Amino acid sequence: MKKIFLSCLLAAGLASCEDITELNNDPKATTEAPYTAVFTSAEIALADVMTSTNVNLNVFRLYSQQWTQVTYIDESNYNLTSRAIPDNFWDEVYTDVLRDLAEADVLIDAVPDVVLGAEQRANEEAAIEVLSVYAWATLIQVYGDVPYEEALNVENLLPAYTEAEVIHADLITRLNDAIAALEAGVGAPTFPNSDLIYGGDTEMWLRFANSLKLKLGILVADSNPSLAQEVIGSIDTDMLITANVFNANFDYLSAPPYTNPVWVDLVQSGRNDYVPSATIVDLMNLLDDPRRDDYFTMLNGEFIGDEYGSGASYANFSHVAPALTEPTYPGMLMSASEVNFYLAEAAARWSGIVPAPAEAYYEAGIMTSMLQYGNTVEMAELYMDQPLVEYNNDNWDELIGVQSYIAAYNRGLVAWTNWRRLDFPLFDPPGDLAYEDIPVRFLYPVGEQNLNTANYEAAVSGLEDGDTQTSNLFFDVD
Repeated sequence: MKKIFLSCLLAAGLASCEDITELNNDPKATTEAPYTAVFTSAEIALADVMTSTNVNLNVFRLYSQQWTQVTYIDESNYNLTSRAIPDNFWDEVYTDVLRDLAEADVLIDAVPDVVLGAEQRANEEAAIEVLSVYAWATLIQVYGDVPYEEALNVENLLPAYTEAEVIHADLITRLNDAIAALEAGVGAPTFPNSDLIYGGDTEMWLRFANSLKLKLGILVADSNPSLAQEVIGSIDTDMLITANVFNANFDYLSAPPYTNPVWVDLVQSGRNDYVPSATIVDLMNLLDDPRRDDYFTMLNGEFIGDEYGSGASYANFSHVAPALTEPTYPGMLMSASEVNFYLAEAAARWSGIVPAPAEAYYEAGIMTSMLQYGNTVEMAELYMDQPLVEYNNDNWDELIGVQSYIAAYNRGLVAWTNWRRLDFPLFDPPGDLAYEDIPVRFLYPVGEQNLNTANYEAAVSGLEDGDTQTSNLFFDVD
């Protein structure tokens, strides 16, 4: 009898063991995030990675010589490898931005038509495309050829690389489709309850898409001028980010974890690692630029930048202006000054391609930058009357290069990319380096070299100087 009882007890125990995994399932918990939340997550990740000044992730303010380091100066001297910066930036854009956007695009397809109207669905799919294009465009500006068609397939751990020029052309096609969808759906919202950039305003997304198309067009102005003219000539210039009210800003909150990353890195951390570089401070001093107190603090009544890459005492130089380090200071993906300078460049290169002359857009670029920081129209006009600032078509590349660089302060990738394209302003090589040693790209991640070796080597074979920081990318023509 006792044996029968024990056998029954054992059998009952075994039966219960078969079902014990069900205890791990919360019947009240969702197993799938809504597509709107995934889209919001991608917006946050994109804003963070572009705004960050974390030395392990985003060193574009250093590479554009807007800032320099005073203690640990490896990155100011172009050491990318000790902190695995290329790996970290690559992973952040692919995993937290592009992968989330791709997932949002999949999830939106499962939403019934009775829940999501056709126009709103088309608008939201277009917004996903716009941010995806922005992220892909960032990758090819930083690395060159990258995994593209096969990149977001989680089943393929060794994706092939696609030539950057091919990706660039496809991004324009994707933007054209997104623009057409947004034009058709202006009367309907776009992520009305989850868009942290434009609050669901479809017209604003249309302006953002057109402005991004302009940026992709001007990017290849030297390397493929016929394509650049074709792209820019097809843009509706009335629907661009040409005034500050249209800026693609990301508004941060006052309390962690959704504060501006610059506040996290410069204030919350308690570290004093960065000061403005003499490259930009001396340039703005020469021009008596009224934005200096918006960008930098004063030291003994002067604006003083540190020699780039030299390393010195934090106390001996101007610092980043406190307003820029506030936890709520917005991150920016696209600005009116940036767009106006692209238009100025297009007009200077090709007469009649855009409605106004280059001078008008050039002055609008300066004006919108001045107003963005609270300066007056009168201050901007006096500034533009100076001989070193006044527009002259004979040296448009230097003028636009210098003024777009100043306007892009605190937006390191924009400043670095414009310098690579226009070759102005002149930078200061640190230490014993020569001017040609200044980086024009990131190295590929070590993880790609070690794990995706064959595809990595195929990509590197197309670089003139191999996988170095001095191999010009497809848009960067000497």
